Amino acid sequence: LLVFALFWLCVSLALKSLAIQTSPWAFPIASVFHLLGIVLFVGMRLVLDLRMIGLAFGGIAVPEIMKRVGAWSLAGAMLTVVSGMVLYTADSARLAANPVFEFKVAALSAALLNTWVFHAVLTRGARDWDVTRPLPAPAVASAYVSLALWVVLMVAGRFVAYYV
Repeated sequence: LLVFALFWLCVSLALKSLAIQTSPWAFPIASVFHLLGIVLFVGMRLVLDLRMIGLAFGGIAVPEIMKRVGAWSLAGAMLTVVSGMVLYTADSARLAANPVFEFKVAALSAALLNTWVFHAVLTRGARDWDVTRPLPAPAVASAYVSLALWVVLMVAGRFVAYYV
């Protein structure tokens, strides 16, 4: 919490904070980029998660899906994080005190941790995953957790604006 408070102080005093607060175009443009990043990142993650749980793309091996969506997913994640930070600077004091935003940040932390565990730990033997054998249960569980957390994040993100 102390780190978050210090981050808030630095951001709220920064020149970019003043720019986003005074420009008539900065917030809407950042909002559009945030939405595009979310669509790209969550859309690509959805493809992988649905393949992992066996609901779609069953004829394509998981490593092939990962290869196809990886760069797009990373680009979407980076765009989402950068634009989200810009949006945060627009009203950092209100967001820092908003329990829905705090919940969203906690859910985002859990989702990013789950993504890291999936890619760094659970996919170590992914080269051997093909369409004929069942996938490892922990990797499938991670996909279910991912789906749930990204839905929670999107809902919380919409609710942040309405909680005063």
